[in-house]
Amino acid sequence: MIADFCSHYGLTFNDPGLVKLALTHRSYLHVTGQARDSNERLEFLGDSVLGLVTSEYLYRTHPNEHEGQLTKTKSLPGFEGHPVAAGPGDGPRDGSCS
Repeated sequence: MIADFCSHYGLTFNDPGLVKLALTHRSYLHVTGQARDSNERLEFLGDSVLGLVTSEYLYRTHPNEHEGQLTKTKSLPGFEGHPVAAGPGDGPRDGSCS
């Protein structure tokens, strides 16, 4: 199924196993009774990367703000200029995954 999806959209991945893992939710494993890893560890890593990108963005674009205000701004959903505030459908339109 993943191979068909990738073929249809012309996508290639260095490690197709990571794609399968990224798309495997814990609830699916529970329902199907499978004892595999879920995407939770990848989600943890992704959240950390997004936090780093957001922190750097705020640090560079608000040079006169103190740490407390930067932290408050970072915690606001959809703050103006937030690099990850885009909603569904706001990503690349060229078929890429980046």
